[in-house]
Amino acid sequence: MLVAVYGTLKRGESNHSLLAQSSFVGCDCLIDFAVYALGPYPGIKPEPGAVVYVELFQVDQETLASLDLLEDYDPLSPDTSLYRRALIPTRFGEAYIYIYQGELSQQKRVMSGWWSLNNAPRPIIAGS
Repeated sequence: MLVAVYGTLKRGESNHSLLAQSSFVGCDCLIDFAVYALGPYPGIKPEPGAVVYVELFQVDQETLASLDLLEDYDPLSPDTSLYRRALIPTRFGEAYIYIYQGELSQQKRVMSGWWSLNNAPRPIIAGS
């Protein structure tokens, strides 16, 4: 299964080691999602016209369970989780992504759509 990541799970970021055994598939630009800086990690929310750049990885069930723990997502109680896991279309097929469910009124939107704690440049994606 595919997972789209946009924060600390990306290559070069602090939690990427959770994807160390997963295959990198590529990058994509998702339309109608905005990314917000939440301190040392980001969150995304649906927002018309906004974009978020993601990296996609092929993961197994065990890795997905580890990602659920990191993202404070409980499949048995998705409405009370900090993030919810959703399937979204990407240029590589459907992928899971974690969508922030907390309040964002006081948070800063990352207008470029590319969050990086270490200031890594965003990828160049044809057609984006």
